[in-house]
Amino acid sequence: MNPIKTVQKIIEATRLFRYAFGRYRLQIITTAILGFLGGLMGSFGTGSLIPLFSILTNQKSDDSITAMARKGFDFLGISFNPIALLLLIIFLFIAKSAVIFAATYLNSTLANKYQQDTRKKLLRDTLGANWLFLLNQKLGFVDRVILEDVPPSSAVLFDVSDSILKLTSIFTYALIAVNISSTITLVTFLTGGIAFFAMKPIFYKIRKVSENISLTGKSAAHYIIENMLGIKTIKAAAIEEQIFKTGSIYFENLKKNQLKAIIYQCTSNSLFEPLAIIFISGILLFYYQKPDFNIASFAVIFYMIQKIFTLIQSTQLKINSINTNLPYLKIMLDYQRAIKLAREPNPGNGIFSFKDRLTVKNVSFAYPGYKNSLSDLTFEIKKGEMLGIIGPSGAGKTTLVDILLRLLEPQSGEISIDGINIKEINRQSWRQNIGYVSQDIFLFNDTIENNIRFYNDSLSHEEIDTAAKIANIYDFIESLPDKFQTIIGERGVKLSGGQRQRIVLARVLARKSSLIVLDEATSSLDNESEALIQQTIKNIKNKATLLVIAHRLSTITNSDRLLVIEDGRIRESGTPTELIENKESYFHKVSDIT
Repeated sequence: MNPIKTVQKIIEATRLFRYAFGRYRLQIITTAILGFLGGLMGSFGTGSLIPLFSILTNQKSDDSITAMARKGFDFLGISFNPIALLLLIIFLFIAKSAVIFAATYLNSTLANKYQQDTRKKLLRDTLGANWLFLLNQKLGFVDRVILEDVPPSSAVLFDVSDSILKLTSIFTYALIAVNISSTITLVTFLTGGIAFFAMKPIFYKIRKVSENISLTGKSAAHYIIENMLGIKTIKAAAIEEQIFKTGSIYFENLKKNQLKAIIYQCTSNSLFEPLAIIFISGILLFYYQKPDFNIASFAVIFYMIQKIFTLIQSTQLKINSINTNLPYLKIMLDYQRAIKLAREPNPGNGIFSFKDRLTVKNVSFAYPGYKNSLSDLTFEIKKGEMLGIIGPSGAGKTTLVDILLRLLEPQSGEISIDGINIKEINRQSWRQNIGYVSQDIFLFNDTIENNIRFYNDSLSHEEIDTAAKIANIYDFIESLPDKFQTIIGERGVKLSGGQRQRIVLARVLARKSSLIVLDEATSSLDNESEALIQQTIKNIKNKATLLVIAHRLSTITNSDRLLVIEDGRIRESGTPTELIENKESYFHKVSDIT
């Protein structure tokens, strides 16, 4: 065993615990103090058995415990007799139980508070992380960190605090045991210490296996969620068996690692009790034949040794538990550090106002490790105007939308509204005034009304009705048995694509957004659904500013102006009529194809 590495690991663990639980140090110290008081009461209660047995057996006892008890009774003016001693012992053990209960309750409350606080912080920080960070997160990872890694992390806090509680009890029992027999106490701790460090390789294996369980579990969760999202395609391709086989490999790896963890834990747990019995039996055989053998003192030291061994074993179990849960804590803390660094800045404090025009000037953007998605983009949108944007896949259209939503920050250039750089405008205020409808519709398993309301409790039912009418979905909703209270299923599965899209449009319209962005909103719809969306666009044209990105030319033929983006640059601009008449234009060529 390398002592330098051991010290380094202790320092690393101390730093980890301080970072994770530092804000709870006062509660942990309080628990330690209560543990010390409880152990002290239990130790004195047990030690008081020596003078009690001495009086009952008429044996002379000159040990320090009896002397201390006599002085205490004399100081209080109480007669030193068996009944008084017995009452003292009862009182001390009742008081000890109350103190240990308080310490355990405090520890449990602390662990539960940590779990609640951490989950809230992780959720808030995840929601506040920047878009590039969120794009790189795997399905099933974030939810497992918040829901499944936090409980083991709080268990580490409980076990650390409980270990301190037990170590203080060991210390107080040792204080009394040393006064009875320093030799037996020293040998006890040496034996316990040797046994403890002999099991260090098992602790290491438990930690590594637990780390494998955590990582394999997250990979399995990602695999399941990913395939459940594409279950229709999987069934259509008849590849269920292949999906099952790969999933079974994850489950097999989980089983193997979980069995290993159980074997290591059982091995370490089962060794302490036989060791304690063998040790105590050896001590009894050694001291029984000595002429100064005192049965009262030995009974107490026997109890204390058994108690110390039990506490050492219990501490070892807690360390096993810490080792098992430590990988979850480390993964959770790594994620916590990552989202802290990925926090979305919000430098502006201005209020959104759109009275004249939105200007995009010389804007360029590149994703890390990729060439420019947008290069020197310049255009403007006048208030009440409908601007259509077309271009081939990968041209940078969606990147432009993400920049306008302030999900991404351009590396150069600026965007201004009414002459004010949008960086000066509060990000929350900006987004509350931008309506966004994407091809990938987001609906939750709730009523139609709640999906339109979208957590905006200030909306009245009349406003929701009006928005539904403008979005051409009101008549359909009213035809349903439960009308606006109809549950639409997971991701709106009970509705058609066009119906889902129009509900999302109603959601945006209910917010009375100043700028509405439609990002390929009709690309996957049938002709009838698209016609209804087209009618909705006509309904809101001139009432709100529209930015429409589309592959289908019919979606943007009513635009006031068109931009053609290719390779991140604006290649063409003009009215639909101008571009359709220009035989060299992209718009004209695409219209010929369609």
